[in-house]
Order: sequence, then C-alpha cells, then structure tokens
Amino acid sequence: MAIERKRYWLRHLILILVLAVVLFPMLWLITTSIRRDQAAFSTKLFSSRVTLQHYRNLIIPERSVPRLVLDMQSAVYRTGEFRDKSEESIVKSVNAFLEKLDSLLSESRKIADTVSTRFEGVWNYMKDDGKQAMIEEMERIRSLDVQRVSDRMNQMAVTPQSEGYRAALAKIFPTHALLSDGHLFYVERLGPYASDMHEHIEAYQNTYETVFQEKDVLVGILKDVDFPQKDETMELLASTGEYISAISVDYSGWSRREQRRVDRNISALADHIDAELFDSVHEKWRAFSQSFEMASAVWTKLQQANKQLIDRLEQNRIRFLGEAQKEYAEALESYEQSRAKIPQLESKIETARTAIRELHLVLDMISPVVVPETEKLRALQTSVNRVLQKAPSSAVSAPPDFVSVVQDMSRSNENLKTAISLLKDAEFEDARVIQQLEALSAQMVWYESRSEELLERHNDPDIRRAFEILRVAVTGIKRVMSGLLDASEQLASINETLNENMTTLEKETEKLREAEALVNALEPSAREREADIDRHVEYARLDLALHRASQEIGSRETAQWYLDKVGPVVAPLFNERPSRRYRALTWLNDFERAYSDAAEGTKVLHEMIREISILKEELEAKIFDYIHLRTMGASFTLEDFEDIIRVYNRTFPTFNARYQRSSRLISELLERPTVYSSQFNSDLRTMDSALFRANQVWAQKEMTYFFFMRWLFNSIIVALSVALVMVSASALAAYPFSRMRFFGRRQGLLVLLLIQMFPAVMFMIALYALLQFLGRYIPSLGLDTLGGLVLVYSGGIAFNIWLIKGYFDTIPDTLEEAALIDGATRFQTFYKIVLPLARPILAVVAILTFMATFNEFVLAKIMLQNIDKWTYAVGLWQFSDRFETAWGPFTAAALVGAVPMLIFFLVLQDYIVGGLTKGAVKG
Repeated sequence: MAIERKRYWLRHLILILVLAVVLFPMLWLITTSIRRDQAAFSTKLFSSRVTLQHYRNLIIPERSVPRLVLDMQSAVYRTGEFRDKSEESIVKSVNAFLEKLDSLLSESRKIADTVSTRFEGVWNYMKDDGKQAMIEEMERIRSLDVQRVSDRMNQMAVTPQSEGYRAALAKIFPTHALLSDGHLFYVERLGPYASDMHEHIEAYQNTYETVFQEKDVLVGILKDVDFPQKDETMELLASTGEYISAISVDYSGWSRREQRRVDRNISALADHIDAELFDSVHEKWRAFSQSFEMASAVWTKLQQANKQLIDRLEQNRIRFLGEAQKEYAEALESYEQSRAKIPQLESKIETARTAIRELHLVLDMISPVVVPETEKLRALQTSVNRVLQKAPSSAVSAPPDFVSVVQDMSRSNENLKTAISLLKDAEFEDARVIQQLEALSAQMVWYESRSEELLERHNDPDIRRAFEILRVAVTGIKRVMSGLLDASEQLASINETLNENMTTLEKETEKLREAEALVNALEPSAREREADIDRHVEYARLDLALHRASQEIGSRETAQWYLDKVGPVVAPLFNERPSRRYRALTWLNDFERAYSDAAEGTKVLHEMIREISILKEELEAKIFDYIHLRTMGASFTLEDFEDIIRVYNRTFPTFNARYQRSSRLISELLERPTVYSSQFNSDLRTMDSALFRANQVWAQKEMTYFFFMRWLFNSIIVALSVALVMVSASALAAYPFSRMRFFGRRQGLLVLLLIQMFPAVMFMIALYALLQFLGRYIPSLGLDTLGGLVLVYSGGIAFNIWLIKGYFDTIPDTLEEAALIDGATRFQTFYKIVLPLARPILAVVAILTFMATFNEFVLAKIMLQNIDKWTYAVGLWQFSDRFETAWGPFTAAALVGAVPMLIFFLVLQDYIVGGLTKGAVKG
C-alpha cells in the first residue's frame, strides 16, 4: 500500500518567516557593530565598509593623541589614577606615553603620505584616460537616451504644431529664463505664432552685439592714449559684461555705478590730448553709451512681448481645456471657499453660544433680587388698599423724597419693560426669568397707577411706612437694573449675530453640497483634459530634451551640461535617478570632491603633526625634571600641555571634517561604481582605511572605552556572587517548606508570594539608606561598593524559593527515608541526595539570576557613583548622550556583554540535561 507523503510547505514558510523576524534584531546588531560609518538606520543592512575597530576599542583600548596628552598631564600633576603612584612608576608611564606619541605621529605621517600618493595616482589617470573613458560612456548613454526619447515621442502622437502643444507651453514656457536655450527653442517651435518675439529677439541680439563692438572700438582708441585715469577707465569698460549679456540687461545699474565715472574720466581727457583726438574719443564714448541705452530699451520691449506671448499661451490653454474645465475650476474654487468658510462660521457660532451661556448666568444672578422685591411689593398691597379707601387727610404737597421714590419707580419700570422686550426679541430660553421680571413690572405698574393717591395720603403712618418699603425695593431694583439692561442688550445683539451666522452657515453648507456635486460631475472630464495636457507637457519637455541631446558629448563641460539639462527629463524614462544613470560623470565629480577634501585635510594634518612634534620635543626635554619637582611637593603648571591642546583644538576639527567627508564619498564610490572605476577599488579601499585610521589616531576617545572591561568584570563578579547566594539561600529556605511540617508554613508561602509581587525599585530609598548605614560599620557593604550591590540584589529570593520548593516536591521522599535509615543526618540527605537531583532547577535559578543581575540598571545606577565601580549595564548607558548614540560602539559593547551570559548558560546546560536523566527510582 502506498504511503501518502504529506507536504508541510505552509508550516515551513511560517516557520521561516517567524525565524527571520526573530533573528533580524540580532543580525542588525551584528552588522551595525562592524559598520565603519555607524549608519545604524541606513536602508542598507550590509555595508562593504566593515571594521573590528569598535571591538578593539572596547577590549584593548588604544590611546589616541589627545588622550595621551591628557594622561601625561595627569601623570605630571599626579592626579587621577597617578595620585598615589611612585616617581619611578610615573616616569615609566610617561616614557611609555612619549614613545606611543612618537609612534602615532610617525603613523600619521605615513597615513597622510598614503592618502596623498593613492589619490594622486588615481587622479593622474582620471585627468586623461579616465576623463576620456567617462566621455565615451556618457556619449554611449546619450545615444541610448536619444533613441528612448524618440520612441517615447513617437508613441505619444503629438506634433509641435498642435493646439495642445501650445497649451502645454503655457505651463513650461514661463519657467525658462528669457533668451535661455530652452526659451529660444520653444519660440522657434511656435513659429509664426510668436513672430513678434522673433523680431524682438533679433533686434536685441543685434543691439547687444553693437554694444560690445562700440566698446571694443573705444577701448582700441584709449589703449594708445596716456592719461592719469587710464587704468580705472579701462577697468570700468571691461566690466560691461557684468551689466549686459545675451540673457539680461542692467542699464540702470551700469549708468548709476560705471557710466558717470567713465564720463568724468573721458571729460578729463581734454587736458591731456589734442582736440581732434578728444572729439573722436568723446564721439565713440557717446556711441557706446547710446548703444547700451538702446539695448536696454529693446530689452524692455522684448520683456513686454514675452509677457504678451505668455498671456496668449495661457488663453490658448484655457481654450484647449474647454468650458468644462473652466466650470470645474470655478466649482472647485467655490467648493474650497465654502469649505474654508464653514469652520470659521462654526467657530463664530460656538463663540456666540458660549457668550449666551455666560449671559444666562448673569441673568440667573438677578433672580435673588427680583423675586424677594416682587413678593415684598405684593404683600404691601393689602395695607395700601386699606389706606386708599380712606379720604385724603390734607392738601399739603407730598415730601420731595416721596416724589423721588415715585419717579425712580417709574424709570426703573421703563427700563424693566425694555429689558423684558429685549429678552423676548432675543428668544431667551429661560421663561422663568421673564415671568419673574414681568411679575415685578406688574407690581410696579400697580403702584405707579396709584401714585397720586398715595402722595395725597402721605401723612398717613401706613403710607409713610409703605414709601419706606418702596424706597428700599426701588433701590435694590436700581442696583441690578444696569446689569439687567446690559445683559439684555448683549443677549439681543449676540442672538442676532448668531441667527445671521446660522443662516449663513446653512447657505454655505448648501453651497458646499452643490459645489461638491458639480465638482464630482465635472471631475472625470476635467481629469481627462488635464491628463491630455499633461501628455502634451511631457512631449514638450521631451522635445527640448531631444534637441539638447542632439549635441555630441565631447568634453567634461558638455557632459555636465547634459546631466544638468537633459538628465532630469530622460532618466525617469529608464526608471532611474540622474545620479545613477549618469554615474560615469557623477563618479568623477564625487572623486574630485573626495580628492579636494582629502588634499585639504592632509595639508592641515601635516601642519598639526609638525607643530605638535615641535611642542612634544620641547616638553620631552623638561618633563622628567618637573615630575621630580612635583614629587618633592612643588606646585606648578606646564604651559606645554595647553599649547598642544590649543593646536589640536584649532586644527583637528578642520582636518577631521575634511577626512570624514572624503571617507563618505569614497564609500559612495565603492558602493556605486561605474564602468571604468573597478581598477581603482584597491586604491580606494586603502585610502578609506587610511582615513578611518587617521580618525582613530586623532579623535578624542572618551573614558568609556578604557573602563568597559572593568565594568564587564564588575558585572561578572556581582552576577556570579548573587547567583551563588541566591541558589544557596533559596535552596536552604525551600527545603523546610517542602519536607517539613511546622506552624505558619502555609502562611509563610503566601507571604513569599505577596512579597514577590512588589518590584525592588519601590524600595530603592530604603535600600539606599540601609547601605548608607551599613557603610559606616562595614565599608565593604556600603554605598558605591560591589559588596553592597550584591547585598541589595540578594534580597529577591521569594520567587526562587517557590520554584525550588515546587521541584523539591517532585523528588520522592523514599530516597531520603532510606538514607536516614542508613544513618544519614537530615542535612546529609539534603546536600547528598536532594541537591544532586535538583540540579536542573538550581541551574535554571542560577541562569535566571545571573542574567537578571547582569542586565539590571536602575539599582546599580543609584547605588554606584564612581566610574570604576559601575557595572556593565550602567556603562552601556554611557554610549548614548543627549543628542546622539554611538551605535557602532554601543552594539559592539552589547555583543561583548552577551558573551559572559552565553558562557554561563553553556556551562550549566549539561547540569540541566544531566539532572533530568538521573535519580530515577527503580521498581
């Protein structure tokens, strides 16, 4: 029976994709660590410019020139690591520094010579044979370009005489400078359509030539005449080309700066030459000035004619697009205008509504005054009605203050009625407030209608009391009436504006919908016409490119002109960028820039080497005497160190910048070669290596490199110590929980479970204070000590106790019982039976503890201050500063730091596997 063979291609594909995603970060880490350019975010994952220098700087750091100078200065002044060293040790170190400095200076000379020699060798070839090879390659590419452009133009079925071609020129023609080669080409293509431009162009060219002819005649006459201002006059006449050329005229600038001075000098000739010669010179000068002025006038007419031609082309474009395009453009403009207005109107409406809400609050604050006064006036009516039924007591006029109360009440009521009317007109939403105001007004009307009767009975005690109550009420009403009127007027005004904006918004929204519908209806036709005119625009651009490409490339200048003028138009036809398609030329341009930067950098480097060598010899002659004096207690400052550093700071930035730019260009030359460049690859790589080495010799290396191995060693010590403590303590603590039964066992396990839920960072202040206290009595366990850090890390054993306790539970009790019967103690059964069988979990705990401790950052950063006490994780943080990260050293340090963890895992993996296969119970 045949067995069906299953295919797992989908499963394999998924596994491959997952593996690629998982391994990509590691691949990025490795490639970045060996990149010479440190371009961590480059689109190219792999680079041809690789180096192991980052690893060398970390593992075996080399002192650069500035670092040697600083270390020598530290040694002479007995600071830093040299503080407690003997004189013999310092002398030995300084001798080593001086020898290393000599070595680096000598190496720098060789580097500079190598760079110069290699560049000169390549440049000598490129000046002749290489340039000819470039020209031949560019000519070959030009032939291909001409063929591709011709084929493309034939496919487009467009002619220069068509209306669409002229419509396309409405876009292209204004972008070309007046009388440039593109401008003249399109004028020629337009033929009779631009007949007036032909006439003006010919007129200007004639007057332009006349200007220089007249100038040459004048210069020829003045050349044989001696006069004091001759040199100045000849120089002024020679500057004519700065003010008039084949494509521009600046007659006003010439007349303002040059003409007056030349005219003054010509007039002064009368005192130095005979009259006949002076008349001849003056006549030629006048002819030259008039020809210049005529050229300016013709140029102005030419500009006007050019503007008129552009206007005619634009009208032609509008006709070509048709009415549908015009309607589409108008509808689109209307749509955009409405779309821009609607947010403004919505903002205004929201502002008005906010103001109305604020006025509502103001009006609500009036109610506490209006309601009590209304109730007060209503309650007073009963007593007033009773008095009004009596006959008047006398005919004496009422007191003025009573009359004033009546008048104030009347005015307040008028204002109140006005406010009520404004609120109703404003469609005030809170009817309760209007009802309160109307109730108050009704009460005031009642008293107004009876004011004469009240005044006639003013002698009545009840009426007097009533007037006192009315005075207080009117006073309270007057106090809020001003705010009431203002709020009512503002509310009416804002409400009117709100209604207007709402109406406008509705109209604009409707207009927007109509414009959008019209735009959607006209868009297909408009797009089609735009696509048609874009096709004509492309044809017109290709037409000019073909005209320009018809000229053979026979020199470097014509090749560059071709790249600038034709490349941007033709290269897209080949789906390439101009810099890629015409690499034959751009390679030479890049090499010239690299050569120029390297030559300038080498010049500065030689100067720096020479000056530092002189200063070094002067320093070497006296440095050992000063070391002895410093040992004897003398205090001094050696200016030689400052002089060397001053020379370095002045010259290094220039030389390094030049070399770095040259190195980047060489990288481009290697990664993007051309047909004739492969023979130079060896020279280019040698130059690139020399430039990179020069940076390593002279760049200021941070102390990070010199402490990295110490940080790594500190982390290994701390991680191993913590792993040992953790495994020992956790195993000893887990055994009683697994094998013994005692009071609080279950609660203890729960407490351990609770403790492990809180991260150690939460207790960092308490831990800091603890180490500070312990440091007073046990210095090796205080702050800024590895012992103290081990103590802090050793506190997190709760999780490990749970792990080990669970594994202990799986080991049969019968093994220990048998050992106990044979006379073993409980402790002997623990370390001779249980621990060997528990090696897998102990190895797991050790690995997890080692890795967690090795990579921990926060607590180590808090507890350790001195740079030589830092751990690997804290030191790794130093490779990233506020502005940038040194990705090359950073990734190299990360990979080097992974080695101890990898070794620790490989050492313990046998215990994991072995422990799983041993200790089985027979039977």
